[in-house]
Amino acid sequence: MNTGQETAQHNEDTQSNETKRERRDSTISFRVSRTQREHIGRLADKCGMTLSDYVLARSYNYRPKARLSSRQEAVRDELVIVRSDYARYTSMLNAMPQDERRAMFRNQSWMVGALQLLGRTAETITRIIDRHFAPNRIPESPQIQKQSEPTEEP
Repeated sequence: MNTGQETAQHNEDTQSNETKRERRDSTISFRVSRTQREHIGRLADKCGMTLSDYVLARSYNYRPKARLSSRQEAVRDELVIVRSDYARYTSMLNAMPQDERRAMFRNQSWMVGALQLLGRTAETITRIIDRHFAPNRIPESPQIQKQSEPTEEP
């Protein structure tokens, strides 16, 4: 049950979020050929964005990333499985009694290098997966490059 103080805090949070993100209530229209519209539409679809969001993002010099192809999604899914397997093996090693671990790793110096390599590989796989799961965004403010004003010639 919400108290009056919790409700007031919720209202303040909502207002603060609304002031941070400006409402999109203005329209711009421009003419393009049918071929150009289809091309822009395909680009937006590849990025998983609406046409409006895609054009707005591009106007801010943001280059949305294309969603993965079915082949790339299959590779990503394999990477997710590999990461899960790695986490399971790590958990099994951590659960193993210290004496058993010592016996397993004794006289096998190459295992230290292998484990370090596995750690770096797991970190790389995690970064790849996280990067591809991240949604495209629309920048909040344009990155406009100042251009010199046109000069009048006599």
